[in-house]
Amino acid sequence: MSFLDGQAVSANVIAVGTVDALRIDAASIKQAMNNDPSFAGRFYHSVAEILVTRLRATSKRAASRFIP
Repeated sequence: MSFLDGQAVSANVIAVGTVDALRIDAASIKQAMNNDPSFAGRFYHSVAEILVTRLRATSKRAASRFIP
């Protein structure tokens, strides 16, 4: 979210076990978008799909509180 709106991060992650993680900084993503506009389209489409999935799940949970 912070990549999109420029605000501070809204969450942190703490691993319970050993993990491999890849950190990609915002500047690298922005550079890739500038170099390849089709990448930018695919990136934002992927973000939109994730947000739609989360919003549908949130809406379903909210509705289940009001509909027996």
